[in-house]
Amino acid sequence: MSILPVNEDGAVLYYEDSGAPPGSKDYHTVFLIHGFIFHSAIFKRLFRHAPRYNLRFISVNAREYPGSTPLTDEELSRLMSRDPVEEALALSTQGMEFARFVKGIIELERFPRPRETTDEKTGKERRVGGVSILAWSLGNTYLLSLLGHLGSLSDDVNEVLEGYVRNAIVYDPPCPVYGTPPPRDAYIPLDDPTMPLEETAKAFVRWVSTYWEPFSSLDDVSEAAVAAQRDVSTLAPPLCPASVEPAYVHKELRPTSCRMTREELASVIYPEVALRVGHPGHVTLSVYASNANHSFFDTDGKLPKVKAIVLWADMSCAYCPWGAKVLSDQLKEPPREGEVRRQVEIVKLESANHFMHWDEPERFVKFLAEKTR
Repeated sequence: MSILPVNEDGAVLYYEDSGAPPGSKDYHTVFLIHGFIFHSAIFKRLFRHAPRYNLRFISVNAREYPGSTPLTDEELSRLMSRDPVEEALALSTQGMEFARFVKGIIELERFPRPRETTDEKTGKERRVGGVSILAWSLGNTYLLSLLGHLGSLSDDVNEVLEGYVRNAIVYDPPCPVYGTPPPRDAYIPLDDPTMPLEETAKAFVRWVSTYWEPFSSLDDVSEAAVAAQRDVSTLAPPLCPASVEPAYVHKELRPTSCRMTREELASVIYPEVALRVGHPGHVTLSVYASNANHSFFDTDGKLPKVKAIVLWADMSCAYCPWGAKVLSDQLKEPPREGEVRRQVEIVKLESANHFMHWDEPERFVKFLAEKTR
């Protein structure tokens, strides 16, 4: 079992490593941060494809998930306080712990440093080596907390990140991660007052892994389209019916969780976290908005070479495309005076739901290899 300490109190994060591609001295490393309820095992299908694409994956479990140190009572109280000041402190602390984790693994494994080289076959310049940090879904609360508090990190941590990290990959987060509220009539099982608490995790797993009718572009993402996903009467677990579905659910592709075996699903989820920590979306939105602002817009020039690659899946639950649309609209506005923006690229994952990394692992690995070159 691989663990790494991340604070002075001895808290550790559990991680798994795909290993360096055999014979490669210029591979690229991607850190993988999971979302809510699903832990790092959700990325395990990516590992076997890594060598072919000259990648190395490090997947890590957040605090409260298997193998990692649970939050202390004080840390948990701060996170669930509903006090923006306390919440901001809790999130910044977790972001800094992930930064220390990345630094620690880089120093332990001595990954190839980033550099430019010439492709022998094409003669074109390409980037090799270095590190990307990818966070999926609600795991982006950690990534944006890291990017949003770079000024709070010690010089030695910033120096290592500056020397290795090339990309921050913001993979299909729901809109609250950006500090953006969902449209008024939007639905998510975690906020359904009619659903028994013990059923919400099951309902969320199916809802979030459904293949919804695709958005052709962010221009098609509207408040009405998001609210249209409200009727989930046929989505109730655990039946996963293959017959009648609402009009906005894709007719041929069943939810990812419904195509997993019971053993597979059990191996990638930790529903207990919903009962202990609650839904991260309940954190005050202004706290998330501040992190997003300092990650993308008012960066104070921190890690200027790190590009943000924002991914949105066109068949994901509408909470995720809605967030990407709002961010896209904000990026079109002129910078405020003194604002130092990060380079941001927004990319559509076509014919993909929220679980492209599980359903189409090789396509996802190939995509990452191309985007991080």
